[in-house]
Amino acid sequence: MAGTRVAAMFVTILVAATVVTVTMMTLVLQLRSGASVATAWGSLTVALAGAGAALTLVALVHLSLAAGSHEAVRAAALDALGAVQPPAAGDLVERALAYGLVGETAAAALRALARIGVVSPAGTAAVAAAANATHVGTRVQAAHALVGAPSRLALPVLWRLLGDPNYEVRLATATALVRLGPPGDDALRRAAASHEDAFARDIAAVTGSIPRPQPARPAPGVGA
Repeated sequence: MAGTRVAAMFVTILVAATVVTVTMMTLVLQLRSGASVATAWGSLTVALAGAGAALTLVALVHLSLAAGSHEAVRAAALDALGAVQPPAAGDLVERALAYGLVGETAAAALRALARIGVVSPAGTAAVAAAANATHVGTRVQAAHALVGAPSRLALPVLWRLLGDPNYEVRLATATALVRLGPPGDDALRRAAASHEDAFARDIAAVTGSIPRPQPARPAPGVGA
């Protein structure tokens, strides 16, 4: 009986590994023939979601960090990881980001972290470093990812990003502060009054003035 279970497990792993390998090869061919990253992302998500969490993690680690792999393929892999979110996905993305990703690949890693919604203190250091990138998309996604980081570590970085030269980065930062709740609202009020950058003061004032949704009040008699 034990031998049968081991054999079945081996067959399952072999089939899943074959699916992943064939999918990777297909993605490379698609990208070389001019297929979009969106097409690659869709194919990868479907294949890896059906391959099992453990193999998904292994495949994505190798694909994301392999030297010389196509940037769009690595970005698609990280986007798929954020969508599928197998166990330990956040840790894997954080390690990938700390590895030294740049450009669209770094933006994809940050986008995945934002979707996962939790960033560890160690991962926050990598996100904060990415917030200094020259690539605008990376800074935008860093702001979004910081929503899931400890607020005491995220707020100083978001304060600086409010004064970013790029409007999209400032908007993403203001949105992130709103999503942080009371600590973010307090930061927006302080920024509107005293941020050293005029653009930061403007976007903080505008964002801070937008009414927040209020929790629904119970109907009369409910809970009495």
